[in-house]
Amino acid sequence: VRTQVVDSLRAMGARTEVQPGCRCVETYVSADDVDVVVLIEEWESLVTLESHIRSTDFRAVLAAIDLSSEQPEIQVDQVVIRQGLNYLQTVLNSNG
Repeated sequence: VRTQVVDSLRAMGARTEVQPGCRCVETYVSADDVDVVVLIEEWESLVTLESHIRSTDFRAVLAAIDLSSEQPEIQVDQVVIRQGLNYLQTVLNSNG
């Protein structure tokens, strides 16, 4: 079942990452725990994410959830601010 889930998620990811507003789609499998599969999607906005969730392609994610032997952990994070190297330098140079 794990192979079927991973293959399904990767196929969906290949179709999804070319959609408007999609920044990336990654599927990871744990080397330590056969029950752990991680899907990460990054979207330009909440509007594009919600459109994707309503899409036919997202049904592959729902089908993968249905194949799970246990209730999967699902987490949706919204990153409000994205900072780079300048932020790290500021923190490292601060007295805090």
